[in-house]
Amino acid sequence: KIINSKGNKLPNFLSDIENIIKLINIINRSVNQIEKHYDSTNNNDINSNDAVNTIIRSTNETITITKRHINKLQSTKPTNEQDRKIYNVQINLITTNFIKSIKEYQRIQSLYKINIQNNIRRQIVIANPTISAEEVDNIMTSDISSSDFVKNAILFNDASDVVKNA
Repeated sequence: KIINSKGNKLPNFLSDIENIIKLINIINRSVNQIEKHYDSTNNNDINSNDAVNTIIRSTNETITITKRHINKLQSTKPTNEQDRKIYNVQINLITTNFIKSIKEYQRIQSLYKINIQNNIRRQIVIANPTISAEEVDNIMTSDISSSDFVKNAILFNDASDVVKNA
């Protein structure tokens, strides 16, 4: 336990630091889970999208809680000079680790999103080989889901003959 120069324990600080470390570890595990799903989308397994959305929602909540804990620690510094130094070192260290975790989380989340978009683009082109790149971009930015577009393309375009004759 950290003890200040007057002999008083600072138990809350240590437990808060431990809780923040646990939260950062949860964020890091989420990054690993998203990365596994990213690898599976490289193998065209788009069914993992719901699982990733759940992980992202949960991780965003964990990030918010972690920010709150760090802000709380930063606002409650001791008056004693020596204790303040300990607080500052620990808070800076934990903040640096948190920022590293957030950057990695954002990086893998972005890669996953781009990969999913590329898979959807590929599906659209397979469903309608005559579609232009501009039309694909319009579909990607419209409110129409790509799965609806692919279903319609299969049912109402030349692709339906290939599917019916298969």
